[in-house]
Amino acid sequence: MTNKTQSQSILDKVISSERDSAILEFDPRELVSELLKTLNDREKDIITKRYSLDGDKKFTLDGIGRNYNITRERIRQIENIAVKKMKNISEKIDTVKRLDSIVDDILSEYLGILAENDLVQKISRNTTSNDINYQNTKFLIDKILSENYNIYKEDDDYYTLLRTKNNDFDEFNDAISKTIELFNKKQEPIKKSELWKTYSEAEDIYFNSDQIDEKILLKYLNASKKIKQNPLGELGLSNWKSIIPKRMSDKIYLVMKNHKKPMHFRDIATEINQVGFDKKSAHPATVHNELILDDKYVLVGRGIYALKKWGYESGKVSDIVEKTLKEKGPMKKEDLINEVLKKKLVKKTTVNLAIINNKNIKKNSEGKYHLEQK
Repeated sequence: MTNKTQSQSILDKVISSERDSAILEFDPRELVSELLKTLNDREKDIITKRYSLDGDKKFTLDGIGRNYNITRERIRQIENIAVKKMKNISEKIDTVKRLDSIVDDILSEYLGILAENDLVQKISRNTTSNDINYQNTKFLIDKILSENYNIYKEDDDYYTLLRTKNNDFDEFNDAISKTIELFNKKQEPIKKSELWKTYSEAEDIYFNSDQIDEKILLKYLNASKKIKQNPLGELGLSNWKSIIPKRMSDKIYLVMKNHKKPMHFRDIATEINQVGFDKKSAHPATVHNELILDDKYVLVGRGIYALKKWGYESGKVSDIVEKTLKEKGPMKKEDLINEVLKKKLVKKTTVNLAIINNKNIKKNSEGKYHLEQK
């Protein structure tokens, strides 16, 4: 690492530490309360209801209009006047300037663009969207600081984005497009922790900006509506059933694939409910029926199923022993038993008995077992 790079790294850490301290000291409710003091009672009530600043439900223009017996357009006018008053007074408040500096610093860390939800969460210390601090922070960014940034409004591709004035949106859009291209190439979900490695190994896919790293990319993906993460920590295209599974069979497959070994149908049902794909409960009987009807799964023990692609097979142990000898030829008993255990979840003694009791299987002079020629 060069001295210049080391110096830059140290500077980044200092800036980040200062920002974290500023965020810890920042109280969005206190700042909003100070700004509201410039309004009359009606304006204050309208702004509070419209933006859920007290933690209550968010009111519509029509809903507030009915309370005051005036039109929704008049409510909109009052709202605009109130916001303008708050913005005017905000220019004299140091806390607003510090918030603006925090926002600018966070955006710079992500090359000038970030999903509004991620930005608000960072400043409100990872609160959820129905939290009072979240709503107050969002209001301050959307309404008080809005002229300092470009806002990309939510559409079919992206959630609402906040951008610095000099941000090159093409770099962000290129990173998302190339990641979608990567998923289309792989045609399967990728663990979040492995996405950057997978991208780095894709020689024919590369971002136009060499400033984008793993941390930045993962934040960018949060803004995309076409890329989602399933409850198992895998990323993929939002229209894939492996990312947003709706059918029970899809949920079963995801759980078993993640478990990586055979499972009892009751355990599969329990795991589905614990993962929480949606609000629908998985019942053992329903899961069992799906396993029986879908040929992706194979019964390998009492109530225990495996994915067929793992190499397991259904049927009697003796039949699998014979099939193995047909495919591989004469084998030592231990090798034969181990080979059968890859296809059937039973005890070694069970396979041993299947070998001994099968009249079609003989032992040759080399001590290997083979199928007798008929």
